[in-house]
Amino acid sequence: MAAVIQTDVSTSNDSQVDNTSNDKHADIKIVDMELQQDGKAALKDLLSKIKPSSFGQRRNYSRIDISAEKWLMAYDEASLAKLENPPSLADGISMELERDIRYLGCELIQSGAILLKLSQTAAATAQILFQRFYYQKSFVRHNFEHMVCACLLLASKIEEQPRKPREVINVYHRLKQLHQHRRKISGGGESCSVSLQQLRPKKFDHLELGGSKYMDMKNNVIKSERRLLNVLGFVVHVHHPHKLIYIYLHILGLLRKESDPNATKEQINRSKELLQKAWSYMNDGLRTDMFLRYTPETIACACIQLAAKTVAQPVILPKSPFPWFELFDASDRDIRLISQMLMCLYTRTKAPSLDFIHSQLEKHQKRLSDSDKAKELAEKAKAYADIQEAIKAVTSTKSTSNVQQTKKDDEKAVKAEA
Repeated sequence: MAAVIQTDVSTSNDSQVDNTSNDKHADIKIVDMELQQDGKAALKDLLSKIKPSSFGQRRNYSRIDISAEKWLMAYDEASLAKLENPPSLADGISMELERDIRYLGCELIQSGAILLKLSQTAAATAQILFQRFYYQKSFVRHNFEHMVCACLLLASKIEEQPRKPREVINVYHRLKQLHQHRRKISGGGESCSVSLQQLRPKKFDHLELGGSKYMDMKNNVIKSERRLLNVLGFVVHVHHPHKLIYIYLHILGLLRKESDPNATKEQINRSKELLQKAWSYMNDGLRTDMFLRYTPETIACACIQLAAKTVAQPVILPKSPFPWFELFDASDRDIRLISQMLMCLYTRTKAPSLDFIHSQLEKHQKRLSDSDKAKELAEKAKAYADIQEAIKAVTSTKSTSNVQQTKKDDEKAVKAEA
């Protein structure tokens, strides 16, 4: 009986110990949870006070757009404003004269590329670079003759058909003499209806290699090439639509080759005429700024559309269920605008005169230099006036301080005597 009582007592004691330990564990868990909550709250409060450094958010590289689409200037307002108001207009050149200079520069580049035996791709690249540069800079402040040579020189390197600066300079010197000869034939004036191809070749004087004129021209051309690269940000690659014309005509089933046994001679001739006509529109369009406004795909579609309408036997292009050019992501509005630009180009009956453009640019350059000198003199006068005012202020401050010092000295002397 005593043993049973002892067992019950021990069992009750063990249960009390277990309950006590469980209570302690529960209290510890509660304390841990409270500490965790307090810690999380403190950590959250601490993190809210900590501001992340801007250094960690900076890129490790500079953001430079090197894609050719960078020069499609009709997609943002700033570039579109330059297209509508080129930088040359701010220096007093009229829009008509600005277009004449662009036309003449591109004509010189095209003729120079032929004399240098460069491919049409290189000629197109040079003309597009010329257009890009003068939508960033003014014709008055940058000599367009030097830039013509620089564009030819750079384009020959880009298209892996390098020419020496001496060759480019001699070719341009030849073109300049041809223009002067053409002006004599036509009797002078602002423009001339005689083309360079109609002029008979004649003996001309080369620039003396190593002479002062040649060295000045060479240095100016090299400087212009560097300036061209700097202004364009070294983004000088160009996507040409010439290959696209061939591909699109092949997709439309309008190309007939001599190797095709089912093609007749008439079909082959019509195919060649259509292809050549579209390419001619493409090359003539280089004298405009369409390559800075529209994508190569849209330009290729516009040239095909215009060529199909103007060949001897017009070609009907697919219009159903949708117009054919929508397959190549072109719109009817853009194609109509490009066609209008090309048709306006053919309304020009006379080529601009190089001497007349030189005389006009010299007038604007003289006026600009006079205005720059006047501004410089005004700035110097203003700086001199500011210096004089500063000197007066300093002298007046010194005189005031001297008067105050003499008063203090007199007061000290009076006190000392007293």
